[in-house]
Amino acid sequence: MLKWTRLRWVLLLAVIVAGHVAMWLSPRTTSDEALRLTLMNASIWAVVLLPAIGVSMWARAHRGEGGDSRERLPTREMQRGDGERPE
Repeated sequence: MLKWTRLRWVLLLAVIVAGHVAMWLSPRTTSDEALRLTLMNASIWAVVLLPAIGVSMWARAHRGEGGDSRERLPTREMQRGDGERPE
């Protein structure tokens, strides 16, 4: 599953880069216009992707992927061994 997701991201990135290369090489687009469109596209992708990546990293940290959930318990609860909060 992870392999196909990664492949989709790589293909999306390749299509975006190919579109920008085609725009820059097109005789109908001036350099100023191509630069303006490239910067606008990059800023829009940054506005969309940076928060999404941040939320993903935050969720992964709070889910505890790759680690034992008991490692995140406060020390008093780890010493009791049952993982439940005292009343």
